[in-house]
Amino acid sequence: MAQTPVDREPSPARGTVLVVAPKGILGEALAAVLAAGGLAVRLAEPPGVAAASPRAAAAVVVAPPGPGDDAVPGAVAALHQSGARVAVLGPGSGPGTLSACLESGAGLLIPWSATLEQFVDAVATLAGGRSASLPRDRVPARDESARARAAREMLESLTARERAVLADLVAGRRAAAIARSSYVSLHTIRSQIRSILDKLDVHSQLEAVALARRAGWPGE
Repeated sequence: MAQTPVDREPSPARGTVLVVAPKGILGEALAAVLAAGGLAVRLAEPPGVAAASPRAAAAVVVAPPGPGDDAVPGAVAALHQSGARVAVLGPGSGPGTLSACLESGAGLLIPWSATLEQFVDAVATLAGGRSASLPRDRVPARDESARARAAREMLESLTARERAVLADLVAGRRAAAIARSSYVSLHTIRSQIRSILDKLDVHSQLEAVALARRAGWPGE
């Protein structure tokens, strides 16, 4: 997701937004972006959707790449039935998943190509009880393939250790947890993460994770 600065005053008229994502940095980063945009935000992992949803005015379901897609429509349906207005971020790997999300009650599909400002505005509009929309991504499929190929080439520039650290970030693990499991210092992991960001030409761990997901990496 492209980064655009977001700085807004809180708006008490809007309801709470529920961010449904696997535990880890991605969900926390999205929640922080929405909170910075003036929204009241709560996080929930997919198994906790049914219990967490009744008080949410709107919800953002983060769709993982690959096989995890099939769980997304169920989460969307549970939230929609609770009365929440639902957006799906980065939906799926194919048109079947997209259709299933819409049929399950999703009111908005948000591509990873959206800027943070578009993301916050769209979710805030849903939380305020109005219909939201985003500009359609008009990038031809062949250009998307070129993007994915370029992303894979950048990933190949990483060392084996950096690829392992990035795989942990994609899995939602935080730097401190990676350091503990690797028996190295937090400073070492942070240095490796900085090197990853430099090589991938991105400015945040969220962007690095998004680039890896766009490349379909890791494949296994």
